[in-house]
This record gives sequence, structure tokens and C-alpha cells, in this order.
Amino acid sequence: TVTLEAEQIREMKVPVTDINVIGMPEGYQMYFGELEEVTIPVSALKEELDELSSEDIVVKLNVSALPEEGTYSLPLQIYIAGNYEVYARHRHYGLYL
Repeated sequence: TVTLEAEQIREMKVPVTDINVIGMPEGYQMYFGELEEVTIPVSALKEELDELSSEDIVVKLNVSALPEEGTYSLPLQIYIAGNYEVYARHRHYGLYL
């Protein structure tokens, strides 16, 4: 017996307060403007998506290479353990330093 099942896509919402910021210079602050959460489209089989929560998604933002104060658009690094595929892995969001 063979079962064929199409993968589904679910948009997961991760609060910007859960983003792990790497390389923040001392004495600086970062703002995401009015952005409160990032939307991450995830693909997997339905039963796997049913078990996934936003706490299972690790989002990192590396700011260590920024040369000075300013407004930047940087890629997020997204990690999910298991049989999940992240669409648009390098979504860009405004970053204010």
C-alpha cells in the first residue's frame, strides 16, 4: 500500500521580540519600526504542520557586519528542526539602528 499526500503550507507568526540578535554593538538599540511579528511560510505534511508551533522556530539576525548607524534591510536566518521547509528563507525586514 502506498499513500501519496501533498505537502501543505502554513504561515507561522513569530514575534520580533523572539528574534535572536547577534553582534549588537554596545550602546546601540535596534528597532523594527511598527513590525510586531514576522510571517514565515512553512511547508510540510499536514500532520507535521499540526504539531508545529512558533516556539519551534528559531529566528536569528546578525548585525555584526553593519558599519554604522542607519537603516538596513537584512536577511533573517530561520531554523526549524524536523521535516519542514521554509519558503522565502531570506525574507528582508527593515532594521533600524
